[in-house]
Amino acid sequence: MNTTPWNAAALAEAEEKKVIQRDANFTGWILLALVAGQLVVGTLLGVASVFKVLDFSLDDYGLGSVGYCLFNMLQYILYVGVPVLVVALCARREANPFPTRRVPRGTYGIAVFGGMAIAVLANYISGYVMQFFSALGVPYPEMPDRYDPTLLNLALNLIGTALLPALLEEMAMRGYILGSLQKHGKAMAVVVSSVLFGLIHGNLLQLPFAFILGLILGWLTVQTGSIWPAVVFHFANNACSTVLGWAEQFIDGDGPTVLSFLVFCVLGTAVCLAMFFGKPQWKDDLLRPMGNGASVLPLSKRVKAIFTAPVFLVGGIVWILLLIVASLSL
Repeated sequence: MNTTPWNAAALAEAEEKKVIQRDANFTGWILLALVAGQLVVGTLLGVASVFKVLDFSLDDYGLGSVGYCLFNMLQYILYVGVPVLVVALCARREANPFPTRRVPRGTYGIAVFGGMAIAVLANYISGYVMQFFSALGVPYPEMPDRYDPTLLNLALNLIGTALLPALLEEMAMRGYILGSLQKHGKAMAVVVSSVLFGLIHGNLLQLPFAFILGLILGWLTVQTGSIWPAVVFHFANNACSTVLGWAEQFIDGDGPTVLSFLVFCVLGTAVCLAMFFGKPQWKDDLLRPMGNGASVLPLSKRVKAIFTAPVFLVGGIVWILLLIVASLSL
């Protein structure tokens, strides 16, 4: 039986749609696993609290903020790292969650310092968005006081709020999710993974900044072919926020604002120096077109295939509902 060109094209499109939906469903399972991880850990902590097995403040153990930091690290590993790895293992995903390609130091410098400079600007932009939502009655989330004026406290906070998120969130979002979707179109995969990155922060006020940050992280990953520029940038961004938060204990008035401005100036200068002294190869790494991969489907059909994948759809809806509930209950 002869296959006409039209039939061959239709079969190719149908086959690619099937592959896209398989990869999208894998992403959906990760989203659901992250929810399950939080529910399981939260339930266990609630039971432990009821039966006086564990005091959430850990003051009974004389650990104070140090204990909180250690406890926070353990929670994070249990409800982010473990669920993602379990899903990848069950799905038998052979994709490397930490893709590595040799990236020139000049590219690292521009990627990290440039990304942070953009992130500082994005933080100001998202600040206006947060004020808009706040005016609509969405209050700012209450953050626990995890700082005390010791270098040990600063080091533990850097590990718990900068290093672990940089490794585990990049493993999930850029390693597995972006890594699974980018063969269907790099730009599309960056945008989709960025939306999901915003959602999993579970906070309406944090969503705009997390989305912009996700765009930078995804762009760095697909352009360099390595996850490590994104990991380093993610760590540097969170570390900068952590150090500024810790330093506010010693600064009054407008000090934090002035300090943030100085950080931005330093980052801008670092970008200029990296561009001047770095090898020209950084342009090939960071400025090349993303491309459409080997897809035979138009963008609209690829997007439709992703958002109609059943598990992806359920996972996305669950996170949207959690975002709404969290915003209404604050």
